Amino acid sequence: MISLEQAIIGTMLNDDSLFREDIPEELFSEPAKLIYREMKKLHKEEGKTFSLLQIIENLKDEIPIEYFNSILKNTSYINFSNAESELKSFIRELQETKVKESVFKELKALSEEPKFDLERFKKILTKADIPETETEDSSIEFCLKEFIGLTTSKSPGITLGLPTIDRATRGFRFGEILLIMARTTVGKTFLALNILKNIVSTHTEKIGFFSLEMPKESITERLWQIYFNLNAEQVLAVSSNLEYQEEFLNTFKNVEIFSNIYSIEEIRRIIKNKNLRIIFIDFLDLIKTEFFSSLYLKTTSLITDIKKLAKEENVLIILVHQLSREAEDGSIPVRLNMARDSGAVEEKSDFVIGLWRPEIDEESGEKFKNKMIVKLLKNKRGDTKLMECHFDKQTGRILEITNEY
Repeated sequence: MISLEQAIIGTMLNDDSLFREDIPEELFSEPAKLIYREMKKLHKEEGKTFSLLQIIENLKDEIPIEYFNSILKNTSYINFSNAESELKSFIRELQETKVKESVFKELKALSEEPKFDLERFKKILTKADIPETETEDSSIEFCLKEFIGLTTSKSPGITLGLPTIDRATRGFRFGEILLIMARTTVGKTFLALNILKNIVSTHTEKIGFFSLEMPKESITERLWQIYFNLNAEQVLAVSSNLEYQEEFLNTFKNVEIFSNIYSIEEIRRIIKNKNLRIIFIDFLDLIKTEFFSSLYLKTTSLITDIKKLAKEENVLIILVHQLSREAEDGSIPVRLNMARDSGAVEEKSDFVIGLWRPEIDEESGEKFKNKMIVKLLKNKRGDTKLMECHFDKQTGRILEITNEY
């Protein structure tokens, strides 16, 4: 994992015009703090100019050359054509990291006390909210211009390929979160991949699919099944066919699949470096994070960071999440409050879709064979909706067949 403080220092050393005097020195540890102070000193004395060689020469008796080599290594991946945005992101992430470290220490100390202090607990949590330091155009004129531009745009919102939901939401927009939740084996990943298939047929934005549970080859196999409408055996039979390969690659050319376990900060970096606009995360619980004393705190922190990620990077995030045991075996109707570990998950999401399959229940299985019930449980632009879909378990295709109002 990169050193954020070295990334900040290295970005400014690479381009002195990006130097910022307003970074709190307490964010840095030694020797990054010494370098920052030297840059600040030269920035004032030399008329906003300094260089890496100059800094190295001035600090050669205090900082070993190996530390500067480490800075260069840490910044070798940075897209310097977008360095100003990268620098803001590094500073924000370092601030958040320091705050979280402080909050964690206070929470740990609180947990060790014999009596739990609820009011103190609430005060500690409020420290985790870092105010936005960047200015924005908040005038009503600007807001109206944005709204008119949205309503008159010839480009429709991003659609899922589920007509009832697409009509009810009027399409999805960048900066929003769509949550898909169901019990294990109901078909969450299959629905996500069906949505991916529809998006690539109607939009040209770059897409990142973060499969934190399944390997790349399994996701690719399922995409083949859905796209070509084949079962697993048929996919194996035609996978070596060059015409099939060429069609598949051409159709999904804007899609990148990631299967490592990433943190939110690492996903943010990938979004920036790959210029991704639509993000699938399968699933929430597997995102890498620091240690928390409870699943509630961990999940609340994760969904809060994902909300900030969607807004700050202006990306659409389609997030998969597991349901609690209250949803039983996945055959009963899903309610909004069934999200596992934290109620913040449905609160922070702009839209929530719940899935269940009555056929899983032995008594009603035959009646609902190959049926998946999809319900729009939360819709910030209108009413909730319920629809019945045909789920072909052989190919993984999901198609809407009826809806209720």
